Amino acid sequence: MRELTMPSARAVFWNYGDGQDVTFKRGTSYHSYRPTDEALLYSNERARVQPTTYTAETVVESKEDLDHQLVRFRGADGKSQLLIYTAWPSPFADSARAALLLFNSQFQPVAEWRGTKPSGAGLRRVLTDVPRGFYSTAVEIWDGGTRRLARMRDTITIRPDTGFAISDILLASSIKPLGDAGPTAAREALDVEPLWGSVLAKGQPLSLYWEIYGAKPASDGRAKYEVTVQVEDASRKPVFARLLGGGDREPASKIVYGGNREIVNGRVPEWLQLTSDFQPGEYRVVVTVEDKEGHQTGTTQRQLVVR
Repeated sequence: MRELTMPSARAVFWNYGDGQDVTFKRGTSYHSYRPTDEALLYSNERARVQPTTYTAETVVESKEDLDHQLVRFRGADGKSQLLIYTAWPSPFADSARAALLLFNSQFQPVAEWRGTKPSGAGLRRVLTDVPRGFYSTAVEIWDGGTRRLARMRDTITIRPDTGFAISDILLASSIKPLGDAGPTAAREALDVEPLWGSVLAKGQPLSLYWEIYGAKPASDGRAKYEVTVQVEDASRKPVFARLLGGGDREPASKIVYGGNREIVNGRVPEWLQLTSDFQPGEYRVVVTVEDKEGHQTGTTQRQLVVR
């Protein structure tokens, strides 16, 4: 697969061989951008000359949207990281061709990956040292044998890497320490099996991972904080949930617990497992952390769909 880009950088044509082109009009999917006159004229001329290979609708048998997660962290060096997870569609061959691109606010590509199906259930990429700013992401998977196209489009803002903050929540089906790593292990020492998107199957275990940055250390050098975890439905009604292994503890509308952990490279990792009979629907997972020494509070949240 090769990419043909207009000088205006507002229209891109991804060529999959055999005369099959799929057009990504930069700006069509994002309200902040619109194609320039130059790109629009070129697109109209291409549609007139090659109408059968101009749009995805005329070149593919089926098209589907990919579920995904975009997660912002800070690395051990303090620089921003962007983790991208998306499932590999089950009907697609392992030899299907794929591309992942990250565009800046001018729609110039700043990171990309191209290839076929990696090992595992989906695409998992870690982009490091991503400067602050607004970005658009795109994933395309093209199965030429069945003429199927899967795609993902999303936007994200990378915030400054300073001050007290809570990372995004990473949704996972399981999290466990590697080897001799303890329960407070950093992300690099954890075996994380992510959800390949925001969809959780009914009855499937749910684990959460997030990180705390910029916590003020106590006299012993450790971070002391209080965590509140809530799972709300679309109308913000609390959902009963409790920690796994909670014994005979009665379920509550929220989980509240105190943290006292070592600060390593400016980060404090937090992760837990939830168990609850979530009914099908749309939910919001909200995590609030209060830094007891620094008297600061941060909140992060993630959408969750149960089917």
